[in-house]
Amino acid sequence: MKYESLGYPCRNFCFFEIDRIPCDPLDGREKVALSTCVHGGTARIIILDPEKDTGECYDVPQAGEMAAWGLLYLPDYGKLLAGTCARGGYLCSLDLATRKWDPSVNIPGETYFWNLTRGGDGLVYGTSYPGCIMFRYDPATGILDSAGRVGDDPENLYTRPAMTLPNGNVIIGCGCHTYHMYCYDVKDHTFTPFGQDGELAVEIDQGLIVSAVQYGDIIRFYDAETLLQVDGDVSRSAPSTEGARDPRVIAKIRELIEPPPERRYGQPRYLRSLADGTIFGISGQEYFLVRDGEIEFRRIPVEAPPTGIFQLAADENDVIWFSTGLGQTIGRYNPADGSYWNSPMVTEKNGEVYGIVPYRGLVYLAAYSGGDHVVYDPNKPWNMRENRNPVTLESVGKIMVRPIGRSILGPDSNIWTGWSATYGRYGGGITRINTETHEVAMWHDMIPEQSYGALAAGREYIYVTTNGSTSGRPSREDCFFLLRLDTDGNIVQREQFELGQYPAQLAVIGDKLFLALQDTRDNRQYLRIYCEETLELIDTIEIGERGTKPTFENTICSMGKYDEHTLIMFVGQEARLVDAESCEILQRRELPAAVKVYAMTSDKSIYVPNGSELLRFRFDG
Repeated sequence: MKYESLGYPCRNFCFFEIDRIPCDPLDGREKVALSTCVHGGTARIIILDPEKDTGECYDVPQAGEMAAWGLLYLPDYGKLLAGTCARGGYLCSLDLATRKWDPSVNIPGETYFWNLTRGGDGLVYGTSYPGCIMFRYDPATGILDSAGRVGDDPENLYTRPAMTLPNGNVIIGCGCHTYHMYCYDVKDHTFTPFGQDGELAVEIDQGLIVSAVQYGDIIRFYDAETLLQVDGDVSRSAPSTEGARDPRVIAKIRELIEPPPERRYGQPRYLRSLADGTIFGISGQEYFLVRDGEIEFRRIPVEAPPTGIFQLAADENDVIWFSTGLGQTIGRYNPADGSYWNSPMVTEKNGEVYGIVPYRGLVYLAAYSGGDHVVYDPNKPWNMRENRNPVTLESVGKIMVRPIGRSILGPDSNIWTGWSATYGRYGGGITRINTETHEVAMWHDMIPEQSYGALAAGREYIYVTTNGSTSGRPSREDCFFLLRLDTDGNIVQREQFELGQYPAQLAVIGDKLFLALQDTRDNRQYLRIYCEETLELIDTIEIGERGTKPTFENTICSMGKYDEHTLIMFVGQEARLVDAESCEILQRRELPAAVKVYAMTSDKSIYVPNGSELLRFRFDG
């Protein structure tokens, strides 16, 4: 048998938007609609009845469109609109009376429809990627088109968010290279800039537009009618009513200082007021109701879908730990009895866990999108809400958000993670969690404007490759590096590659360091072998012509140590066992998909994902 299926243990919800349905055309009851991402699957719309604690699920009509993002109920049409991503970007319309989908529409070239809002003219406006446009939809005719590109910066790819002002006009933001706010006049069809460069609106409340400065610590308030700033800047880290004159501003600042209970667990976009005054909110895998200041948490009353497995690791008891693609959850699978468990949300910022390192009974995590370091004790009760277990340690989110290098156990018995920079910026760095004290150390931009993409631990040193990936902008072209770091974070040796060469995966076996190198100049994939003691190049082996999605033929997607003499490599859809001395391929196993992450237990059983399915195989002998 080449491999065996262990089923679909990885399951969770990832909610992107909510909207209230005051009177469901199907039964006249008040409902709440939720849009979800199903990583590796098809997005779902969930309709909840909070009073009955029941729910319904509907897949979006585009199979394989994994996320439903924007969501908007149109009461005069009895329709629920959903914007999807990330393959085509469709606007879908669910007829609530029949629970059937109308034909979907899209704008060629746009792959994300983020959020939706209704203008005073009755049309629906929304935000997108990568064209940086505001789209416009007429629910009467079903026609979708572009209202125009937002802003003048050609490097901006995103529009987000869009919100309707009390006068019916629409404010919209754009980024991620530079950030700006505009007001779109629904009658004149014009965009008027307002505010200051570098900020985006976050909410509209009581005639105020509340904005936040990107990469900064400032909140500003603008009058929703005049678009002029009201009072002065406010620090988010230490808000104060001092100097504020407008009572609306004073009220908002006091809300920042002492937020109402629902704001502790749900961002404004995830909160809705129900007809009786109850606050409905989403918090990870649960929803909550706030009545008279008391909060009741409930599990989502529908079955969580199988979700793409994003990372894998085995602990000292041969239990397999995994993270989900988005939804910010982890889980475990016990090979001994086939049981599995999926967690609630592991940290407050939404996203996904890239790094998992089980060590000494604890599980260390590195998570996007908050740049969070998290430690979880499986032997203690779960209590994320009070930051007791798991515990979110120091964040690097103001500088770095995506741990693309994932995490390793270093030769110093500490946890090391490689990161890329925050949205709109090039760069990255390395962090270290001290496993004795749980203190976090950071080294940022040791190589300016390069991210840190793969890590491996040697006998004394840590090895890392750099690249040009980032969030919110195209990847940067540059001459990238293989770095040797000591356990104080210092670069002690480096090799720089030529333009067009991309160092990727790393592994240390015995006295050798193995590096996967992609070369776009000849479209080939190579395996480079170094002396681990001196970093002297020993040999270069050509793997073949680089493959492309989905098979990645001849591309080294992941690799690591099998034993003291043997390397395991996943090349396209094939697992290879390779002699570390001769580089002879000892065994091969064909798999149904390319493998980017894997885990191995003490009996040499190897666990790999196939989307949301967990597979297991062994090499013979």
